[in-house]
Amino acid sequence: KKKKKDTKLPLMDVDIGLRLVALPLQCLVYNRIAPVLQPFWLGHRLLQFLVFFGFPVLMVLSPGTPVTVAALGFLLFTASLWPSLPYAGRDPPEQTTGGSNTKQPTNMNSTSTNTTETKLPRLAFVSHYRSGLMVLVCVCILAVDFALFPSDLAKTSGEASFGLSLMDLGVGSMTLSRGLVLGLKGWTHANLWKHCSSMFLLGLLRLLAVRATSYPVNVEEYGVHWNFFFTMACLSVMTAVYMGVLLPRRWHSSSTVHAGVGLGVVAVQQAALTTAGWQHLLLHNPRNTLVTMNLEGLCGLLGFFSLRCFGLALGTALQRVVQQQQLSHPKKPLHHNAHGVLVLLGGLSLGVAALALVFSMADWLPSRRMVNASYVIHCLVYNIPLLFLLRFVEEQQNRKNKPVPVLQRLNEKQLSVFLLANLLTGAVNLSMDTHQQGSATAVAVLLLYMVALFVWVRP
Repeated sequence: KKKKKDTKLPLMDVDIGLRLVALPLQCLVYNRIAPVLQPFWLGHRLLQFLVFFGFPVLMVLSPGTPVTVAALGFLLFTASLWPSLPYAGRDPPEQTTGGSNTKQPTNMNSTSTNTTETKLPRLAFVSHYRSGLMVLVCVCILAVDFALFPSDLAKTSGEASFGLSLMDLGVGSMTLSRGLVLGLKGWTHANLWKHCSSMFLLGLLRLLAVRATSYPVNVEEYGVHWNFFFTMACLSVMTAVYMGVLLPRRWHSSSTVHAGVGLGVVAVQQAALTTAGWQHLLLHNPRNTLVTMNLEGLCGLLGFFSLRCFGLALGTALQRVVQQQQLSHPKKPLHHNAHGVLVLLGGLSLGVAALALVFSMADWLPSRRMVNASYVIHCLVYNIPLLFLLRFVEEQQNRKNKPVPVLQRLNEKQLSVFLLANLLTGAVNLSMDTHQQGSATAVAVLLLYMVALFVWVRP
């Protein structure tokens, strides 16, 4: 579809960074206004929709950095108009970290040094992070089909296979966030295989639907038959084998081991691209066999698995910090002794920024199509600081670790929301020629689309 120029990428694209920074500011605005509107059912729901579903449409469609800065300034101005009032909401029901309503599975990440049973509290900023990413993904997958969508945010493809855009970060960020949750709340073989089977079924249904409707597909993204759901299914299999077969149980809670494995896997991926000829084959793919037809999806698995390992490392590190704080200050709630979380995320942010700076100085450009080492590092550069900012806003607002209701519900229903978004996107594209629609029509369709997702979440 749309192509991005093959130019040297700075440490962090300011335009992309500003659009991601909107999420912590959205939480800031909501935290300021929600105590006033919460007694009013309609007003509170309208606030949640405008802040977390309506404003992202503006952020995605803003044509450039000045407009984005103006929108963020408006958010800050709105937050400054309201006094900082205590949150009046009810305490959320006890749940495991990451937002699941099910009972916490047996923690397969426990080690001999962690024999004390400590219940890990819900980390609201993690729910906000995952839900905010999902909202951005849902907006982008439909907005990219309209002419109003900024071309610099579209996925890189064609001759410009190197570079990074907002949409390029989508699958990498979702892979990282999934690993983060697995590291935080533990895992079981049953859950992983259930996730694998559901993803494979959805991938198969999407493939059949695309073939039946002749829906246009960019083959340079995953290949001819491959799609996002097949990638997620394969990553679940690889995670189950890695955690259940290859990795000794005593190392399950070691963030150092997971990070080391992630580094090793991404090194193998980069070596295969540069020395084994994968990069040349991807750029000059003949697509004359079943494997070469789906080469992008197959070759990207190692890179995405390294992101899964880094997510596991981040999740287990956060788990250890929170548990240590609970043991040290058992009578204090998490928001009073969570400075260790900020220190951890801040240190990691500086570390990955330094790595990205090295890659930028060496002119090693990221490529979503190849999932090379630079792409993996840049996914970390954008996501870890975002987690830091969300935790910082949460702590400054004294939210007592209570999640925003609509984001918590969205976090619990991520798969169904993403599936509904894909179905609605297909329906819109089959019912109209989106590229020929004007700006007013595009905005109206996107807002109605977000209303449908909001109603499905039902906060």
